[in-house]
Amino acid sequence: PKAQVQENSVLLMDEVDVFFTKKYYGTEYYPGAFPCVPGIDKIQEQIWTLVNHENVLDTHQLTTRIKQYITSPKFQDKAHFNQFLNKESSYDLVVRRKGKNVLTRYTNKSLFYEELEEMILAAISVAADTTRHIDYRLNRQGVITYRDGARFDTSTIVGYMSVFNYFRLKQHDYKAEVGFHQNYGYLNIICGSLTYAMLPKAYPLILGVTGTLTALNQYEKAAIDRLYNINRSSIMPSFFGCSNLAFNPEENFTHLATKPLWTGKIFTQAHAAVGANRAAIIFFYDDKLLEEFRAQYCGQFDRLQVLTENTNEDKHEHLISEAGVAKTVTLATRGMGRGVDYKSSVAVEKNGGVHVIQSFFSLDVKEETQIRGRTARKDNRGSYELIVLDEHLKTQQLIEAGQQEVTYAGLDVARTKIALKENKDIEASIEKNTKDHMTTLAYLQSFFK
Repeated sequence: PKAQVQENSVLLMDEVDVFFTKKYYGTEYYPGAFPCVPGIDKIQEQIWTLVNHENVLDTHQLTTRIKQYITSPKFQDKAHFNQFLNKESSYDLVVRRKGKNVLTRYTNKSLFYEELEEMILAAISVAADTTRHIDYRLNRQGVITYRDGARFDTSTIVGYMSVFNYFRLKQHDYKAEVGFHQNYGYLNIICGSLTYAMLPKAYPLILGVTGTLTALNQYEKAAIDRLYNINRSSIMPSFFGCSNLAFNPEENFTHLATKPLWTGKIFTQAHAAVGANRAAIIFFYDDKLLEEFRAQYCGQFDRLQVLTENTNEDKHEHLISEAGVAKTVTLATRGMGRGVDYKSSVAVEKNGGVHVIQSFFSLDVKEETQIRGRTARKDNRGSYELIVLDEHLKTQQLIEAGQQEVTYAGLDVARTKIALKENKDIEASIEKNTKDHMTTLAYLQSFFK
């Protein structure tokens, strides 16, 4: 909150172009509290038992059964829970009402029964609708995780869906707490919403750095000036001089009409690179496409490794260092194309450096710039090429059905048009959410008065 920003504070933003991606700029962050209340774990277990084992799927009937359970001798934490439930003091929370954030007065009892309704709806949804099951996993430690983009993350909690997907996956021997992570036994209290785009405005001075400043589109540059009053920028030349990257958009771009031709071309180019005693890194749009390629061609390479956002972190450093070893092929997801310092061995450097293949067309040119920058780093050598599938381009609305002539330049123009339209939608979203942002900020600031 601005009240807590000291005078003359400076906001430092590394990789500031990430801030302008759809994941942040134009979207909202929902601050919340997740208090563990004695007895909530048993209540949530009971809800799942009724829904999953007794097939009670009527919300009214479930609510009645849970109320009966809370007052029954079977509820072991009744005394502690009642102490929480019957506390007379009240407090304010910022909640969503009729499409906007409003300040609402609660007691523990009114809050619990409102949250109980949300728990019941979530449990029924998890039991009856399997379409979102793939978004949840248990990690090696037994902690529930949620798919955030390509990565399964323990810190993202989706209402009470995480709680009941934990029960679904674990099946028995439930553990409410594993290390510092809570699988269930908490209330999920969302306290308003903050718009990412508005957060830097609380600071009198902003200093941002990025390796892709020149890749910002005209709207993003205008937003920096208009919204944040940043009208000066400096482009610093590389300490290592000119890039040694070999990339020609006309020669190093290939589009294929069918999936077998597409995967075959990727294999051929990677095989040629390792055949020349080089290393190859192939970036895929997601882990599904990566796994399909790996399953088909894993027996064709002597040294094949996989590096994704879900790879165990203790293996990351080893896999990254191995990616630059001669005759090594690394299959990576797009998220590993940013901020990862892939190095190349002396033998690989002698033969042209690491060869990077991007197997999809980035709608955000900054992402492409980052992936391209995984080779020919510092003063090293390297090469890059794009090998894309027409079907993917149609899905992205970059080409029309039946379009024969597909060029890198044409796709670049198409993505620029898409980006500008999205940016206009983002601007409208920021304006729409500003009032909710200010309501939430005022609420958070009240804690420091």
